[in-house]
Amino acid sequence: MKDYKKAISKYVRIQLYIKPLVKQEGGEADPTVAMMTSLKKSTLSQEETDSCTDLMSTAFLNSAICHHMLGNLEKAKESASKSLSYKKTIKGYYRLGQACKALTDYDGAIAAYKQAIFLDTEDPNDIQTELSRAEGLKRKKDKEADAKLSGFLKNGL
Repeated sequence: MKDYKKAISKYVRIQLYIKPLVKQEGGEADPTVAMMTSLKKSTLSQEETDSCTDLMSTAFLNSAICHHMLGNLEKAKESASKSLSYKKTIKGYYRLGQACKALTDYDGAIAAYKQAIFLDTEDPNDIQTELSRAEGLKRKKDKEADAKLSGFLKNGL
């Protein structure tokens, strides 16, 4: 068995080192760190900043799969979401979809898979299959909930 916990600790270390150098999409730089890193930021080229952003996204993405493999599904979902806050990728949406599906959040899974397909409409990774599975699971869950409610109303009244 792979040592996912050890891998997660290494990804966290990467995140701690890189976070002061990059900004999440739609987010503000951390003000407590901004003062300490103002010199570092000014010495990085745009290419270096982009590389740091890619690395941060990848570290969260890899943490997501480790958490998923350990059964920490909420953490997997959180890590995939954080990865996407740095860079929108097919793999990020796929991992978010997988975590949502495992948590029986089929609406979240469907939305994530649709975003992945939107990024590459040719869908070389066959995410459409995962989307179809999630939609089928959602229909089944909805049907079961409707049957339960119907039975409750029928027997309860």
